[in-house]
Amino acid sequence: MKYYCLHHSPATDRKTFLLPIFQDQQIEVEWIEDFLPDCYDVVNHSKIYYQHSANGSYLNKAEISLVLKHILAIKKISQINDYGIIFEDDIDTINFKLNDIIPIFIDEIEKINGDILWIGSIPNKDLRTKQIAIESTNKTKDRCSHCYMIHSNLAKKIIDFYSDIKAPSDWQWNLTIDHFNLKSCWSYPHIYQRSDNKKIPSLIR
Repeated sequence: MKYYCLHHSPATDRKTFLLPIFQDQQIEVEWIEDFLPDCYDVVNHSKIYYQHSANGSYLNKAEISLVLKHILAIKKISQINDYGIIFEDDIDTINFKLNDIIPIFIDEIEKINGDILWIGSIPNKDLRTKQIAIESTNKTKDRCSHCYMIHSNLAKKIIDFYSDIKAPSDWQWNLTIDHFNLKSCWSYPHIYQRSDNKKIPSLIR
């Protein structure tokens, strides 16, 4: 299992917040800090119009920066022959032990041939349970892109499609799920997003 955290490096307070969390979880994270909003690849990227962008019209530089980080992390997962978990740097405190729960998650999604597991959640997309659970229906698409798990086999399958950016990172995943008819799963327990809960400002909006 490999862990990747997509980090906007100028926001040093975010990394400061996360370091003790990852230490407490006893996980080693590879930080993805490429593609700052003012870098060449972002500034010179063609304009991407999408109704669910932050401004309701087209992706801003921060949104493009984030999708490019996701693409890089997915490429890295495609090379490991294992599962990988991608965090964004605005995740909140993790109130369960990943090392204890992840093997259960893997066992459950493999039983149902699941493709992607959304460990991140937002309050209106929580599972209605207090037991360890995996749910997959035609409604369980993304739950925002701040924490999810995929296997390298899936990463290899979808990377070319996902790299053709048409939408923000979470909506890009929904397009990918539809295109490949993926079995998308939600988990309990889950991890919240500090920016969604208004604990820190969003760097995208």
